Parts: sequence; structure tokens; C-alpha cells
Amino acid sequence: MSTGSPDNTTADHAAVRICRDDYNHLQSVLLQGDGNEYAAVLYAGTNTYKDDGDVILEFLITEVSLISPSEYLEQGPGIVSLGPSTLRDIAVTTGDTHRYSNPHAILLAHSHPHGKQAGYSPIDDSTEPDIFEALANDATGPHGSLLVSEEEIAGRVWPADPVATLDHGMAAADPIDEIVIVGEQSLRREQTANTRLPDRDIEPARSHARQALVTGREGNARLGESHVAIAGVGGIGSLFVEDLATQDIGELTVIDPDVVEYTNLSRIPYADASDAGPEDATPDDGNHPAAVLTAAEPDAGRPKVDVAADYVERVDSDIKVTAVPYPIDSKRGLDAAAKADVIVAATDHTKSREVVSEIGQRYLRPVFDAGSRIKADDGEVYSIETTFAMTGPPFACRDCQDLVEREAVRVADLDEEDIEYGLELLEDEQPAVLAVNRYPAARAGFALYGYLTGLAEDMYKPTWEWDTGSTNLLDADHRPLPEERPDNRCPRCSSGRTALRATGDRGLFGAISSFEDSPNFTDATAMERTRPDVEQVEVPTPVKMVSSLWKTVRDITLALL
Repeated sequence: MSTGSPDNTTADHAAVRICRDDYNHLQSVLLQGDGNEYAAVLYAGTNTYKDDGDVILEFLITEVSLISPSEYLEQGPGIVSLGPSTLRDIAVTTGDTHRYSNPHAILLAHSHPHGKQAGYSPIDDSTEPDIFEALANDATGPHGSLLVSEEEIAGRVWPADPVATLDHGMAAADPIDEIVIVGEQSLRREQTANTRLPDRDIEPARSHARQALVTGREGNARLGESHVAIAGVGGIGSLFVEDLATQDIGELTVIDPDVVEYTNLSRIPYADASDAGPEDATPDDGNHPAAVLTAAEPDAGRPKVDVAADYVERVDSDIKVTAVPYPIDSKRGLDAAAKADVIVAATDHTKSREVVSEIGQRYLRPVFDAGSRIKADDGEVYSIETTFAMTGPPFACRDCQDLVEREAVRVADLDEEDIEYGLELLEDEQPAVLAVNRYPAARAGFALYGYLTGLAEDMYKPTWEWDTGSTNLLDADHRPLPEERPDNRCPRCSSGRTALRATGDRGLFGAISSFEDSPNFTDATAMERTRPDVEQVEVPTPVKMVSSLWKTVRDITLALL
């Protein structure tokens, strides 16, 4: 066996992303208070992407399972060991391909309950290469290990290629750098004991010092480490852009295929006449989004994502902005959103909000879904409905929260006509008022601020509840969401190895849409306008999302019971 380092690392930055309930379960099964070491297996999807040239790997945990002590070869205060048959059974179990996912990755976790600090022992170092070489032969990697002590966690990533582990032994492993805990009230990062990440800087900028009086320096630092993706930067999404630009957010991705037209100026507060164009000048070749065709049409408005990026640059040039002039229900939109920590759903289409919810469930990204609609005719207003929901993990998907209009989705799959958020199909242009949009945007925006800063974690935790639900502003009638917890039969938002949640890049289950990116990527790329100050998205291969209806699946399941 060679002891030299492999030519390439598996990842420049590696993380484990896990829902808080699963994280707490992992701690409880490994640290049982009797002084003995215990072992568990974590099944995971993966999310691999590049950021500033670095390869980022995330393990997305879908299931945590204690390995029964009856299967241990040896157990005690200083040891826990597993036999070949147990490891083979784990590999065989995860190798099963099912309807929604390719085989999962495996993380083997064990505890060192006798110390506060987490450090791999010489026995761990001598046995792990053989274990993970065998797992890589039997199950699709990369895989990993976790070591849990009373106060810390350490972790390693082992390559998907068993030959790399065979040739290089311990040198083939990379550290897992952080644990990202997705909770109901916050997103928390914990650096591992063997992290490669630099020490955190929690000193707030002078311009945000008064904000730190609310959240503390730690809360401000957490904002600076956060990455938010906004799907749709029109009437509601633009209000999130306004807020986040002033909050010292670390990174912002804006996703929208449209250009600014004159009718948008009353709803996008930072856009002006120089950004807009007439509706009849908006380009449409039937293949590409208007936002990537504007270079060939001088009278057209500017892409909404460019206008948003320029605004953020003016307010805070330290914020990293990525402009994605494509729909969220395209491969480009999906890939961009899956890099963010949380996603804001602010599109006008029912089906695109379904896609956002599914991306959130699939990649363990919380989703803040805000929308409004006005029913009016010739100046007579019938209702002013506003809605805010959280439709990503650990909450239920839009289906389980009864936010999906099946008829709207059915027609949307057959016709690309705009369908206003959550309402019946109307042929006429829908009314929209900035003052109305501010109501759901404010509710969701405050929840997003509290979620990212951890404001709700401490003194407010016993009573804190997000202001979700629908409100009719005409009569102040507020209707809570019927159910915010996942249905354990839902293939989208339930946990476990047979569902879509946390499958990441290994997921096979498509969103409720039938959108396909244009195959003419060469022309599309040539037409894209480059911005030296805004990161551009790589051109991926085409993908087609498969149409599916969970309600139908659930009804069939119930009929068979």
C-alpha cells in the first residue's frame, strides 16, 4: 500500500447537512450515558458542486439508525467493532435502487463518550481504510465516517474509488469540515474538530452595529455566513432583495427568466424607467428566456436579475451576487438554488413553486414561500389574499400543506400561460399592488431574518411560531395552514431511504412540471450578457423533470390499505 497523497482530494470543503430531529437522535443513540461506545449508520444523498473553483461535497442525511449492539463483535468504554457481515448487510441495504433515488451514500458513526474532544484513535486510523475500501466496492460512494464525543464531532470523507483508498490508505481521506443543522427555528453551523475552515469572524461591520444589538455579534456573523437564493425577483421577490441587501447577508442568488417591463415599475421598488421596456419589445423565440435574449433587442427591458444585482452592489458591494436569467424549473435554476442555504419562493407560477418546494426537500434547504393575489373586477375588490408558508425541510411540502391547486398544476403542464399564485385560472392580466405584496413579504422576511440569525433559538424558543398561513386583508380573516408536519407516506417530504427527501443529486423523482431546458445551449450561452461583477452560472446538460402527482399516489396507497 502506498502512503502518498492521491492526486486530487474528494472535496475541498465537505459538510454534513442534517435535520435537527435526526441530529438529536444521532446524539442520543451514540451517547447513552453508560460509558460504552456505540455505532450507527447514516444514509445520505449527496450534493456536489463548485464554488469559486472549490469542489463542495454535502452529505444530506435522510435516515439515522443505531446498529444493534447484538451485531457488535466487541463493545466497551474504549471500543466498538463491527464484523464483515454487518458491513456487508449495510452495503447491500443501501445498494437497493428504488423509485425515487439511486443508492445512498453511507456514513458510519461511532462515539467516544469518555472525552469532551473528538479525535480519531490509532485503532480508527488503522481500520477505516479497509472498511471504506470494501464499502466503495459494494456501494456507490463517496462515503464517510463521524466520531461523536460529548462536545465535538469529527468526520472524514472517503473516496468513491476503492483503488484510491487501497493505494493511499489514510491519506485518501479528507476531513468533514462542518455540520449544518436544519431546524424549525434556525439553521446552525458547527465546525468539526478536524475542520479545514478558518476561525469565524464575529465582529460586525460598523454599518450593522445596531443590528447586532438585536441578534448579538453571533447572529450578525451567521447572516454573513448565509447564502439565500430568491426564485422570482418581481413584485414580492424584489422586496426580499431590498431587505437582504441591507442585512449584511453573505451571498445572494437571484433567479428569474424575465425582463423589466414598464408595468413592473410600480412593483419593483429599486427599478426605474431606464431599466424597463415596452411589453411588445420583450423578446420571445420560443426556446430561450427573455432575459438571455435582450442583447439582440435594444428596446427590451433589462433582465430582472441584473437590475437586482446592480441594486445590491450599490447598497453593499461586499455581498456576493449570482444572477441566473433562467426559470427555477430549469436545470440551471435548480443547480443554482441547490447551492444556497435557504430558498425564497416568490414566483408567479403554481408549478414553479412546486419545483422550489421539491428542491428544498430534495437538498434539505428550508423554503420561505410568500405570495399574494387580488380578486377584483372593474374597480370592485372581492378579496386580497396573502400567504406565507415554509415548504422545505423540516416542514412539509406544498402538497401536504394543501397549498397546491391540482387544476392549476394540470393546466400549467399543458400550457405555459402565467398562473397567478394559488388561485383559479384567469385569462385577464391579474391585479397587483406593491402595498399588498409588502404584507406577506414582511411576514416571510422577518421569519427569514430570525431563522438565519438564530433569534428564535434562545429566550423566545418556547413560544416562537412563524406567522404562516393565509390572511384576507379585507376582513382580517387569518387561516392557519392545516398541517405543517410531513405526512409519513409522502414520497416528497417524509424521511427515510424510500422517499425523495435528502436524496440530492441521487434523487430520481421529478417535480410537478414538464419543463425542459432548451437544447440549444450554444446559442443561449452566446446570447448571455456577461457581467464582470456578477458570477455567471455554468452551462449544464439538459434535463427534463418528470410529471408526478403526490395526491394521486397517496389516494392510490390509501385505497390499497
